[in-house]
Amino acid sequence: MGTYYCLIAGLPEISLEDKKVSYTVSNFKLELDEALSKEDRDLIDLFFLYYDNTNLLRLLRNPEALLDTRGKYTADELAELIALVKETETPVDKRFPSYFFTFVAAILEERSLNEMLSLEDQLASLYYEYAAKASNTFIAEWFEMNLNVNNILSAIACRKLNRDAQSAILGNSEVSETIRQSAQRDLGLTGQLDYLEAILRITDEKDLYNKEQKLDLLRWRWLEEHTFFHYFTIERIFAYLVQLDMIERWISLNPEEGERIFRSIIDKLKKEVKLPENF
Repeated sequence: MGTYYCLIAGLPEISLEDKKVSYTVSNFKLELDEALSKEDRDLIDLFFLYYDNTNLLRLLRNPEALLDTRGKYTADELAELIALVKETETPVDKRFPSYFFTFVAAILEERSLNEMLSLEDQLASLYYEYAAKASNTFIAEWFEMNLNVNNILSAIACRKLNRDAQSAILGNSEVSETIRQSAQRDLGLTGQLDYLEAILRITDEKDLYNKEQKLDLLRWRWLEEHTFFHYFTIERIFAYLVQLDMIERWISLNPEEGERIFRSIIDKLKKEVKLPENF
């Protein structure tokens, strides 16, 4: 893995409180394509697979769909993948992550990988498992941490709604299994995760906008702490990319928009289950 002194030294300083950015994820992606070694580019691609997941689902639902350009793969490349799965019993193409083939095959065969999960969550589960096996320890731990955080939040939300959490928990890790089986307030995780108490406190936040900000602040601090001794390495580049993505997402929202999204989610839930009066 390389050392990227010039690249990192030239990056603009960013903060989660930034209200505008002149340097975007798309800008950074173009620069990284030119600057990184093949090995390091493969690690960074794990981040961009998030957008490819969305693009793949869009194409499976509508071959004419417009795709997010932040993904690694073009529409033509993803169409090739889908065609390969249609035409080949055991498709192999090293350009694509293995879980793409697993997911597309299930969709084309009208077979669910997990009947308790939405298609988005089935794909997300495969994605987290794949990324958590990254050859870089820091990047693998980042994906594992996000999986754990999402599962904790899902389990607690299910409890509030008196729903079975099993259907909401992603992945097959030891932590995922512990959450599935636990009825305790701490989900059986005390002593296992150093960020557990912080997450449990955040779940008490009633305002969705504030809750999401606190979650991103926790992620931001995790990145800072875990890259403290990484100065001009791929770890620092990956952390910067994630942080830049966070800022872009928050700039695209405002408190009113956050409230609107929250209310639309609640309205949808009300149609499915009876919510507690004070929810």
